[in-house]
Amino acid sequence: MGGCNATAFVCTRSSQTDIYTDLVPSLVLLGLSGNKITDIPVGRLQRYPGLQSLALDQNLITRLVTGVFDGLSRLQTLNLHTNPLTLMDARVLEPLVSLVTLDLGETTMLTYPLGIFSSLLLLEVLDVGTSPTLQSFSPALFLPDGEPAAAIEGAAYQPRHTRLRQVNVRLLPKCAADLQQYRWTVIWPNLTHLYVAPARPSHIAPPVL
Repeated sequence: MGGCNATAFVCTRSSQTDIYTDLVPSLVLLGLSGNKITDIPVGRLQRYPGLQSLALDQNLITRLVTGVFDGLSRLQTLNLHTNPLTLMDARVLEPLVSLVTLDLGETTMLTYPLGIFSSLLLLEVLDVGTSPTLQSFSPALFLPDGEPAAAIEGAAYQPRHTRLRQVNVRLLPKCAADLQQYRWTVIWPNLTHLYVAPARPSHIAPPVL
């Protein structure tokens, strides 16, 4: 249901167009789902350094630039599902060193910058599924400094994303085909669920070898 709840720091479906600036600095959960937010000004979220959960799904955010998540080193859950995202800077996620769950499903990204997920070493769940415009999904997204995807074939390669266990590329046949080209279990050695089939949770494929 819509409406604002100051005690829970949740404001959903209320046509809010901006992120609040007057909440308590000790905020740990901020839910702004289903509003009309179009932008996250750099520095706005730094007011809440203790944030652990941030829900901005079903808004109108089109870009995420470097600095918008600065100071959010405790954030564990970030939901950006169903936003018309077309631009994400390569280093925008770097401050999120504690992130466990990231939902980028149903956006309008064409591609992600190389290395964009490389700093998310505690990530366990990643969802980029049902994003109809997404054209590719390669290992280079997880390698630092634009290191080429071929690097994972080397005997000296040491996996960094050892906690990642669930990846969703559902309804993205091109991205699913990309997955088949690489030894993804080298990058994600503990992956248990790879969602590539449409619709139902029962359609879960094992890790691609």
